Amino acid sequence: MNQVTPPRRLRDFDSGDRMLLLRAVVTTAVATTAMSGAVAYYVHETRGVGWLGIVALVLGGMLAGCGIGVLMWWLAGATGRGVVQLLTSAGNLPPEPSFSYQESLIVRGRHAEAAVAFKEHLAANPTDDAARIALGELLAGPLADPAGAERLYLGVRGGRPSPRHEWVVAQLLIELYRKTGQEGRHLAELARFADRYRGTPAGDAAKRELMERKREQANPAEH
Repeated sequence: MNQVTPPRRLRDFDSGDRMLLLRAVVTTAVATTAMSGAVAYYVHETRGVGWLGIVALVLGGMLAGCGIGVLMWWLAGATGRGVVQLLTSAGNLPPEPSFSYQESLIVRGRHAEAAVAFKEHLAANPTDDAARIALGELLAGPLADPAGAERLYLGVRGGRPSPRHEWVVAQLLIELYRKTGQEGRHLAELARFADRYRGTPAGDAAKRELMERKREQANPAEH
């Protein structure tokens, strides 16, 4: 059974940071280079500035763009860290239940670290089904731990989920069993969903899929 191993301390500057920095630098450098090129052409035509001066203007614009890009990246990171600290109550005020911090880690590709943060959040907020579902989706997806995801989804179902969370978990379990090839559980979950939501479009769709899968099992040679 797969387990999520706590990550070693990650570097402050990872591949996600490099990509964001490169994007900021390239975007601003292209813009300032184009602007400086236009200025260089103008002064060449109106002031008679030579090619050496034109090259200096264009290179200066490019370097300025790189500097602006680095500054924008740094300011965006500082602002993001400040917002995350505020939302996760790095200060003295008790935080509202939130997993903006975990989401920011996922966006930056720090999936294992996000999973650990979700577990810490759930230890402090054991009834937070939304966080449990989010962690399950993280395990089912990037962390490739379908067994762990299944436990979380069933844990939500076994508690007192809201109608919305009950619906979401049912859908996620159907998809999880389909992807992992657990045919028996997949069919059982389809049947459960079709019965639970009988008369709704989603329930009718689950019933049709269930009947189709049973026909395939009965006549494997036809498929």
